[in-house]
Formats: sequence, C-alpha cells, structure tokens
Amino acid sequence: MKNLIFLRHAKSSWDSPVSDRNRPLSNSGIQAIQQVAMHWNTVFSAAQCIMSSPANRALQTATILAHSLDYDMNKIKIDEALYTFNSSDLLKYIKRLDDVYDHLLLVGHNPAFSVVTQELSENNVPELSTACWAQLTFDANRWSEIKQGTSLHGSPKSLSNL
Repeated sequence: MKNLIFLRHAKSSWDSPVSDRNRPLSNSGIQAIQQVAMHWNTVFSAAQCIMSSPANRALQTATILAHSLDYDMNKIKIDEALYTFNSSDLLKYIKRLDDVYDHLLLVGHNPAFSVVTQELSENNVPELSTACWAQLTFDANRWSEIKQGTSLHGSPKSLSNL
C-alpha cells in the first residue's frame, strides 16, 4: 500500500520584486499553513518524509508545517524535480519514487499538483488552491505500479466552516 499526500504551497506574497522561485509566503499564507497543519496533524504526521520543491514558498510551507507538527526537520528533502508546473513531469517523478517509502508528502505547485491528483484519484478531487492538500492511497507495493487511488482532501476554507 502506498500513500501520497500532495500539499500545494501556501499563498505567496507579491510585495517584493523577486523571481518566481524566490517569492516568499504572505502573512495569510503562513497563518493558513499553520492552521492546516494543526487541524489535519494526523494526516501529515504519518508521512515518512516530506519532499519539497526548492522554491521559497514551497520550502517555507514544508518547514512551517513540520515545525507546527514537531516533525523531524531532517526528514525534509528538497528536490529540484518538484519545481515543476508540468503534470507529465510530476507523474514521472512519482513513478520513480524510492519504494522504501510507503507514505510520502510532496510540497509543490499547480497546475501539476491538481492535474495529477485528479488523474490518479478514483474520486473527484477539487483543484488544489493554496495550502490545500489531497491524500491518495494506492493498492500497490511499488510507486511504478500505482494507478487509481482513493482520496481524502482538505483546505483552509473548510476550517472556517467549523
């Protein structure tokens, strides 16, 4: 059984004239990921490893999430391949993941994350807005063999309804 959590980075700030890769999180993005981390802590804490895009906003999302959960920061890996907006590249990346991991959390970008979660889910997964997540569970023992999985998902917007 393989479990994969897709977490789209939290809302970024456009206040500074920096490159896309260097854009930081906004204050509201920081608050949103902290709330998401605390509300769904059991979902995220189960991950054996957090793999993040090197983009500043994604890496900040991963580290704030980990800090909020008291998660071991040594289990955060930065992977250049996750700085992609292309769903085909992301799917190839997933199929090549190390089978030693059964439960992973990926932090990255749209449209790739939304397209891949929708493609791999048996159920309807909504588009992943900032700080939204989707967990897919696959009946497979190798990442290269995953097909359709069952899904759970959550967003900061759903927390305002509680």
